[in-house]
Amino acid sequence: MKYQELFAHTTDSQALSYLGRLHGLDLSPRTAPAKLQAAVIKRLSDTAYLEAYLARLPAEERLGLEVAVFGSQSFLPTPDSVHRRLNELNNKNGRRGGKIIAALVNRGLVFAATDRHYRSVYLVPEEVRAAVFALTARRLAGDVPGLPAQPGSGFDLLALLNDLHLFLAWLGRTPMRLTQAGLIYRRDQQRLLENFNPPEELPPTSGHAAYPPRLNFFLNFCEKHDLIAPTVTADGWPHLALAPEAGEWMLQSLDHQLQELFTYLKQYLEHPEGTLGMLLALLSNVPEAEWLDLEALLAHLATCAADPWYHPGQEVTAALGKLLSFRLVEVGACAGKRYVRLTAGGRKFRLGILPSVEEEDTFLVQPNYEVLVPQELKPALRWQLEPFTELVKNDRMVVLRLSADSVYQAFKRGKDPGELLPFLRRHSRTPLPENVAYSLEDWCGRCGALYLEQPLLLTCRSEELADEVAADPRLKRYLRGRFTPRHLLVDPDKYSELLAALEKAGYWPHPGVAQEAELEVKAQARLRDQLDALRDLMSALIKEAGRK
Repeated sequence: MKYQELFAHTTDSQALSYLGRLHGLDLSPRTAPAKLQAAVIKRLSDTAYLEAYLARLPAEERLGLEVAVFGSQSFLPTPDSVHRRLNELNNKNGRRGGKIIAALVNRGLVFAATDRHYRSVYLVPEEVRAAVFALTARRLAGDVPGLPAQPGSGFDLLALLNDLHLFLAWLGRTPMRLTQAGLIYRRDQQRLLENFNPPEELPPTSGHAAYPPRLNFFLNFCEKHDLIAPTVTADGWPHLALAPEAGEWMLQSLDHQLQELFTYLKQYLEHPEGTLGMLLALLSNVPEAEWLDLEALLAHLATCAADPWYHPGQEVTAALGKLLSFRLVEVGACAGKRYVRLTAGGRKFRLGILPSVEEEDTFLVQPNYEVLVPQELKPALRWQLEPFTELVKNDRMVVLRLSADSVYQAFKRGKDPGELLPFLRRHSRTPLPENVAYSLEDWCGRCGALYLEQPLLLTCRSEELADEVAADPRLKRYLRGRFTPRHLLVDPDKYSELLAALEKAGYWPHPGVAQEAELEVKAQARLRDQLDALRDLMSALIKEAGRK
C-alpha cells in the first residue's frame, strides 16, 4: 500500500503537520488538511530523500525497519513476532522491541493495520519498502573478479511466446490426459517439456509443485484467457484440450500477443507481497556489472525472520528457481560462494521494455519437406500451418516437417487438405520444390478418397413387395437403388416424405425409423405368428389324414 492510500482518510492537521516537521517541512497545523496531506506524501514519496533519511536512522531503528520489511513471507508480520525478534537481536527482554517500532510509527515509516484474517499486523508503505530494498541491495552487491562483468542476454519474450504457440499447437494435435486430481500426467508433461526452448525439467515428485514454472505459467495464462478447457473424450477419460477461443486468439497480431503475455507475466512474478517480488526488487537495485552475494542475503533474511513459519532459505531457493526458468536471472559461483544478478533481458523486463518485433508473412519450404518458420511469423499463419506438420526442432528458427501421416492426421481432425497446397504457395519465400508439390498433391488427393456411409434401408417383407415399391412411379424419386432383393436404399434426407408417400399409396409402413431392438421384437412376433399358423396347418392335415 502506498502513502497516497494510507493518508487518504487522515484529516488530523496536528498529526500531519508534526509528521511534516519530522521530515524537514515547515507546516502549520492551521493549513488545510488536503494541503498537509499533499506536502507529506510528496516528501515521503521522494526516493532520494527517503533513502538518505533511512540511512541516517539509529542502528536499532534501522534493524527494526528491516525486521518489519523482511520478517514475514507476506511482508505483514504480527506485532508480537516483530517485538520478540527485536528483543532477541538486541539481547534484551521486556518492551524494547515495541519501543523501537513505536519510534518508526512516529516517523511515519511503519503503520499498524489489520490483515484479511483480522489479525493485527505491521504495514510498511511501498515507498519505504523500495528504499529498504535499494539500501540492502547496495550493501550486499559488488564486483566479483572471478565472474563476468557483463550479464548474459537471458530472458526473451518472443521465445516465451513461441513456446506458448508450441503448447497450443501440441494440444491441438493431441489433447493431454488428466489424472483424477485434474493434473496432466507426468509422462505427457515430459514429452512436451523436452520441446521447450530451453527444455524444462519436471519438478521432483516429493515437492509441492505439480508443474515446472514455465508450464505452470502457460496453464495459468491459458485458463485466464479461456484458451484451454477440460473435456471428456469418447473413451471416457478427462483430457485437457483447446477451447474454441484459442483459434480466435491466434488471429491476434504478434504485438498484441506479446503485450498480453508481458502484462500477465509482470502480474505473475512481481506480486509485491511475496519472496519472488522481493527478490526481483532487490536485484533491480544491483548495478548491471555487479553481483548480489546470495549467501549474505540468505544470512540477512534469516536474521530478520520474525515469523516462526517463515523459512527464507527455502522461499528464496524456490523463487530463484522460477526466475532461472524464465532466464530473468543468472547465478555464478566464486571461491565457494554463490552470486546472482539480473540478465540483460531480465533488466529490460523489470524496466517494462518490450521487444520491437516486425511480423513476417513468409516461411521457407525445403526439398526435404522441412518448413523453416521464423519466430516472427504472423500467429494466424503459424496456426494454419501447424496442424499439417510435425515438430522437428524448436529454436530461433522453428523447424516443422510435412509428411503423409501429418497431412492425414490433420484431415482426421477436420482440416481441409485442399487448402494446404495453395496456402504454402502463397507464403513460401521461394517457389515450392517440385517434389514437395507433387507429394502434397498425392497426399491431399488421397485424403477422403474412400469413406463410409450410414445407409437408410426400406425393408420389405417379400421380394414381390420390394419389386412393387421400386416400380411405383410415385415412390421412385425417394429411392437410390436396391441393396438386396428385399431392401431398397432410401435418400436419408427424404425419409419422412417417403413415409407419407407410402401411406398415401396404401402401403401402411412402420412409423418413423425402426430401431434394432424394436425390429427384433417385431421379427419374433412374426415368427410366433408363422409357427402358430404352421401348427394349425399341421393339425388340419393330421385330422384330414385320419378321416381318410
